[in-house]
Amino acid sequence: ETRDELRKMQGLIRRFDTGLGQLLDILDERDLRDNTILVVTTDHGIAFPRAKGTLFDPGIATMLFVRWPQRCGGGLRREEMVSNVDILPTLLDAIGVPCPDRVQGQSFLPLLDGKPYAERSEVFAEKTFHDCYDPMRCIRTKNHKYICYFEKSALHRVPGDILGGGASRELGLLHRDGGEALYDLTSDPGETANLVNDSDSRETLADLRCRLLQWMRETGDPLLTGPIASPFYAKALKRLQE
Repeated sequence: ETRDELRKMQGLIRRFDTGLGQLLDILDERDLRDNTILVVTTDHGIAFPRAKGTLFDPGIATMLFVRWPQRCGGGLRREEMVSNVDILPTLLDAIGVPCPDRVQGQSFLPLLDGKPYAERSEVFAEKTFHDCYDPMRCIRTKNHKYICYFEKSALHRVPGDILGGGASRELGLLHRDGGEALYDLTSDPGETANLVNDSDSRETLADLRCRLLQWMRETGDPLLTGPIASPFYAKALKRLQE
């Protein structure tokens, strides 16, 4: 069943590729190719268990295509870490508009130009709600990933839109590694061995905890002041009070 679902995903990618080609043709027909910056990305990773709706790499790794014929050559593939919050600063940088101080992220325009670039030392990711309240935050460096879960659950919750898929039926319930997890992405790219209790990883764990907390403070994360009310809470309360 998992193989069949992967086969269907490949079919969807092929359809997407066709649709993207049609959009590119329109830009050519209207003579907009050279002065159009095209950015193609997604809001989450693949819709499979232990991917979408989680902070594992398959859940937060999104595709990113950028095309700007007037400025950047084609066929370039980069391995540096970037975040979707970097897209706005990059576009502003490209058109010569100053980036407001309140905007998160950093421009990766030098990467597109083939110029020296100060690579990110980390990226952050978060989830609060999907089908249900399941808040979690993470920091990912080049070699490690730290995830902090803010609610207790024995299982990784699978989004309802993929729960009925073949992979979900075949893989079954997936257990969660307690309230936090630390992974060595170099030796364990599948994020299967939780190193939170590993004595050799104490310094790394402390460092990533500290950096994640600092980011939450800098971004005014509402979890710092308590649980976040469900969007359904106010509606339910209103119904009771009518």
